[in-house]
Amino acid sequence: MSPRRLLFRHFLRQLASFEATATGGEAKYAVIAVVSLLAAPGYLAAVRAARGSRTLAYTHEGIVPPELWLWKQEWLLLAVSLVAVAALVAVQWRSFVLGGRDYRILGLLPVPRRTVMSARLQSVVAVVLLLHLAINTLPGVWLPVASPFGYARAALALQAALLMQTVFACSAIVAAQGTVSLLLPAGAARRVSLGLQAAILLAAALLFVAEGSISRLAYAMRDSAHPVNWIVPVVWFRALYLELLGVDSVHLAAQARLALVATAAAVAAAVPCSLLGFRDAAGEGHRYGGGLASRLGALLEGGSGRPVARAVSSFVGRALLRSTSAGLVARGLFVVGVALTLSGFIGLALRDVGYSAPVLPAQPLHAPAFVLPFFALVGLRLAAVYPASIEANWIFRLAEVPGSADFAAGIRSAAHRTVVLPLLVLLAVPYAVLWGAATAAVHLALALAVALVTVEWLFLGFPKVPFTCTYQPGKANLRVTWPRHAAVFVLYCGLVPSLAARVEARPAAWIVSLGVLLVVWRWLVRLGERQAREGRLVFDDEAAPPVLVLGLEWREAADRKAATWKSRHVY
Repeated sequence: MSPRRLLFRHFLRQLASFEATATGGEAKYAVIAVVSLLAAPGYLAAVRAARGSRTLAYTHEGIVPPELWLWKQEWLLLAVSLVAVAALVAVQWRSFVLGGRDYRILGLLPVPRRTVMSARLQSVVAVVLLLHLAINTLPGVWLPVASPFGYARAALALQAALLMQTVFACSAIVAAQGTVSLLLPAGAARRVSLGLQAAILLAAALLFVAEGSISRLAYAMRDSAHPVNWIVPVVWFRALYLELLGVDSVHLAAQARLALVATAAAVAAAVPCSLLGFRDAAGEGHRYGGGLASRLGALLEGGSGRPVARAVSSFVGRALLRSTSAGLVARGLFVVGVALTLSGFIGLALRDVGYSAPVLPAQPLHAPAFVLPFFALVGLRLAAVYPASIEANWIFRLAEVPGSADFAAGIRSAAHRTVVLPLLVLLAVPYAVLWGAATAAVHLALALAVALVTVEWLFLGFPKVPFTCTYQPGKANLRVTWPRHAAVFVLYCGLVPSLAARVEARPAAWIVSLGVLLVVWRWLVRLGERQAREGRLVFDDEAAPPVLVLGLEWREAADRKAATWKSRHVY
């Protein structure tokens, strides 16, 4: 086998191994599952449109222009395709470039540089084609069945537009991340890269959750020079699709040219970035534990007389900032919360100007103080089970004292200082400007109480120091627990903001609600500390048993237990 072919297979395996999310378990399967779920709506919409093609033709022919017959389905398909590709490449972009490790390893081998680079480019092209086939092929085959332009022509045009959009998304992300890594110093490059990744994930999440609102706005502004037509790439590639179908329009022609120019520019920038590599740098994290959030966190913990708790809190904050995998999980959930918040603002703005648009979460102006801390805390809780710094657990093993609740207090303090208090402090300024200082204080006090309760029930019975325990996959069992997660989502995104809006309008109800929440918080704190005193920390997670015995035992073991019982109860 030639060196080029060997390297090609090596780079493909590197992409398939999900090294960017290699946390020892099911993180890569979670990424695959999320991407699959993101792509599902486009497929379902295409199948539904194909099955209702006769009804569509009967109700639209002679009334609606042919290029608008399948607006909703085409927009949904292009949007979810862009979201799925962008989310996957944003997580895995390092696997699309030649990194420092590749240079260090391959530079010692008698392999020409040209061979390495050509193998890398071939692997990237293969991955882009595989992404297109996996995400776009089936819906791209079904949707043209309902097209008024004929199946063959519509199918070819749609596949070409979807492939061009996939190339654009991959190239743009690789070019942006590669440029940052090549131009900036190592420490700054890592921090900016993480911020850029979060921004890309936020944009993808916002496009997904606000798809209905953005689609309605784009439909209303399709023949004008509205900013949505130049900001949202879905508009460009739908215009390219219609241009390939032969639709004559000045606006569509300009948007299609923008799609081609943007794709060409992204590819031209991505190719050298993919070959020249990037720098990994640990970077120097910011000093953790200072500032207003730290002081308020210490106040919530009753002072600073628990050094072990302070050590755990500081360690959790630093590990969350420095760990790539744990930070990705935490940022991913927080990005979903930010996207939902922005989606609510977009829906509210469209309703104010007369467009019918869905609004989620409920009460968009009240929701950020509840939704953002909730998703950030859920991200912290999910990230806490992944090993970010196993080698650091020896100090916690030595510091563990049976019957002490200091570790639980440290986890609580870390959640307060890294999530709850910074977010509420950031929200205080816009709330004060929008509602006034007094109303903002009332709202944020209630949000703080809800966040304190959320911290306690999320980490109740958590027997580990975050990021220091080995991880055994397969324990989430989402196929069974998803109804509970859906109910909690509805509670925080729908019920809690609506109740808060009503409670804050009545001073007596607000005082009672705040008192009840504080009582529940203190009860959960005491319950958590009692459980922490009765148990021991876990540093080596045990795998689930291969056979579920349901409490049954072998006959010999049961007979021995019965004999032991009789010997102890002989009168």
